[in-house]
Amino acid sequence: MNYAILTTDELMEVVCGGDGQAFDELYNRFWEQCYVFAFRRLKNPDDAKDVVQNVFVTLWHKKDTLAVNSNAEAYLFTMVRNETLRCISRAIKDRAREEEMEQLLQPVLDDLLDPYQKEVLLRLLNDEVRLLPGRMQQVFRLNMEENLNIAEIAARLSLSEQTVRNTLNAALKKLRLKMKEAVFLIVMLIEAGK
Repeated sequence: MNYAILTTDELMEVVCGGDGQAFDELYNRFWEQCYVFAFRRLKNPDDAKDVVQNVFVTLWHKKDTLAVNSNAEAYLFTMVRNETLRCISRAIKDRAREEEMEQLLQPVLDDLLDPYQKEVLLRLLNDEVRLLPGRMQQVFRLNMEENLNIAEIAARLSLSEQTVRNTLNAALKKLRLKMKEAVFLIVMLIEAGK
């Protein structure tokens, strides 16, 4: 079959039937337009590539259940728009969560711990950071010690912003668990000393 002569609606219909070559044609026909659409909104090439990849992966995985009756192109760009919005939303939530944790934790630690206890906690944190896998440790240090944001880390390490975001979240999750244990022990020692 010559997929190049099919309209977008016809091509989408064949894709929904599970035809991989039709999917390749659809991808080749629209990936650049989808990328430009996402890039204009995200201003980041890696995030725009991630958006396009996620859209086409989702399209292929949901091909059996898609209900595209007409205007497949509009449907595709709606998917790109929605994925772009999800990407923006994730970035905003990640930054807000980091700022919220800093704002909540710092005053509590300042009031609760004396300088020696803070130093012990800092040493424990540094020890735990050293135990992180190489790339995870590197991403964490760039963020926390050099105050680089997700986009800056991604550019420096030649990674996508989503990869950096995922790596940083995994590092924070590991460290949060260890630090909760350490803070709990210090608080218990403080209470026992009263």
